[in-house]
Amino acid sequence: MNTKQLVSAVILKATGKVRNLPETDKKYQKILGIANLYIQQWESEPNVDWQSLYDPAYTIDTLSTDQAYTIGMTKVAKVSDVLGDTIKVKKDGQEREYTTVPPEQAGMYKGQNCCTIAGNKLVFIDLIRSDDHMIGGQITIPVYLHAPLLANQNSIVPVDNPMWLVTICAAEYARNDILLQNQYGNLIEEANQLMQKMIENNGAQASYRPLHMIPGVSDIC
Repeated sequence: MNTKQLVSAVILKATGKVRNLPETDKKYQKILGIANLYIQQWESEPNVDWQSLYDPAYTIDTLSTDQAYTIGMTKVAKVSDVLGDTIKVKKDGQEREYTTVPPEQAGMYKGQNCCTIAGNKLVFIDLIRSDDHMIGGQITIPVYLHAPLLANQNSIVPVDNPMWLVTICAAEYARNDILLQNQYGNLIEEANQLMQKMIENNGAQASYRPLHMIPGVSDIC
């Protein structure tokens, strides 16, 4: 579903009328603004890491003798702390894995291919030697990205179930219209049900991650 389809669906849901508004229309812009606010709310739903925003190998830099590397937080919402996720350096078909540990425990993990996240920095615990053959390799980290906002009529709705966004925006639309306010409660209830289903489906996706992503599990099975 793109922005244009979203706006039309919101109006239909709230009013029962079919209308195709131009981008310059005030109601179109109002719905667009509401939708972007709720996309941000969806992204930061408490205790939920959306699998659709997960990137297991997000490239942040190339390895050098520096120990610290900036993580661009304009695109990254958070670094994954899921068991089994690792930092990787990749070069010429070779791969080296680093396990992340809490900053306060960094001193306990010297010489064990570990790193830590300090603010917006990835910090390797051990010095990177100038003769390290992996220098120049890509550093990738497992992250959850920010959901892209709707910018124009062709932008794609990023939430897992676009009908949740349609319904929650329709509820807000109705709440601000004296003739439609009586629909607000029903629309909010429907939106909450759709959100709960999204969370359940997301949890099922998370639990289906391959076991080989967790070190040692593949050896047991």
